[in-house]
Amino acid sequence: MTNPVTPHRDAITQRIERGARWIFSHWQQVLLALAALAVAAALTIFVIYNLRKLRTLAWEQLSSAQALAARGQRAEALQTIDQLLASTRTGPLVTQAHLFKGDILLLEGKAADALQAYREADRQATTPALRALAAAGLGLAYEQNSQWTEAEDAYRRFIKDFPEHFLTARTYESLGRIQTLQKKWGDAQGTFERLVTLYPTTLWARNAQDYLNYIKANLPAPPQNK
Repeated sequence: MTNPVTPHRDAITQRIERGARWIFSHWQQVLLALAALAVAAALTIFVIYNLRKLRTLAWEQLSSAQALAARGQRAEALQTIDQLLASTRTGPLVTQAHLFKGDILLLEGKAADALQAYREADRQATTPALRALAAAGLGLAYEQNSQWTEAEDAYRRFIKDFPEHFLTARTYESLGRIQTLQKKWGDAQGTFERLVTLYPTTLWARNAQDYLNYIKANLPAPPQNK
C-alpha cells in the first residue's frame, strides 16, 4: 500500500524545484554567467602561465649574466642584469640580481654605483642569508670608496647581526684593516686579537697575526714615569 501524497513536501525538495524552475526561466542569464566564469578561468590560467614564463626567463637572464661575467664580459653582464631589473621589480631573484650587479661594479672600480646596488639589495632582502650578503657588500663598497667611518660601522653591524656567518671571520679582518688605516691602533689590536681567538686555524687568523705585528711596531710608547 502506497503512502498518500501529502500537500506539504520537505523544504529541501521545494528549494530544488524552485531552483530548477528559475534556471529554466532564466537560461540565457545562466549561460552568460557560465561563459563569464569560463573566460575568467582561462584568463587566470593565462596569467599564471605567463608569470611562470617570465620568472623562468628572469632566472635564465641572471644565469646568462653570471656566465658573461665569468668570461670577463662585465659590460655585457651588467647590460643583461639591467634588462632583468627593468622587467622584474621584486622578489628574491631581484635581490640576487642587485647583489650580483654590486659585485661586478666593485670589480669595475665603481664603488659609488655598487653602493646603490647593495642598498637596493638590502632594502629588498627578505631572508637572513640575502640580508647578510647585502650587508657584507655595503661594507666592501664603503671601503673601496674610501668611506672609512661608514665601512667601519658596516663591518661592526655585520659582526653583530651575523656572528655565525661564514663571512664573519673575513669581516673581522676587514674591520681591523679599516681601523689600522685610521691609525686606531688600540681598536685594531683588539679586533685582530679577537679574530685570532675565535678563528685560530683560519687564513684570516694568520693574516691577523701579521697585522698585529705591524700594529705593535707602530703603537706609541707608553709614557715613562719621571
